Amino acid sequence: MPESRLDKAERSFSCAEDILDKGHADFAVSRAYYGSFYVAEALLGSVGLQFRRHGAVLSHVATEFVRTGLIERRFHAHLINGFQLRQDADYRLDAVPRPETVAALIVEGRAFLAAARSVLL
Repeated sequence: MPESRLDKAERSFSCAEDILDKGHADFAVSRAYYGSFYVAEALLGSVGLQFRRHGAVLSHVATEFVRTGLIERRFHAHLINGFQLRQDADYRLDAVPRPETVAALIVEGRAFLAAARSVLL
């Protein structure tokens, strides 16, 4: 059976922790964000939606899940914050996130994953 997006999200969060433990917060933030992105894709896929652009995924999570009350607003804010942190870490050499910022992103990502599982199951 193929791996689900939610399983991939969990692996991404674990990888983010491993990378962070090795002192590479800039790379860990990318894995942490993608963990949450996979959760968002799983949610959207459950209602037959799929998008190529990150902005469209983030926007439609708000429309389909936050505005309907299925997912807390804080998780949409988390996605937006994670996307910006990842963009900065990937494309700006001077933007290295603080380890505690990345650790908090992982914790909130796992909470988002748990919320999505309760919505999808």
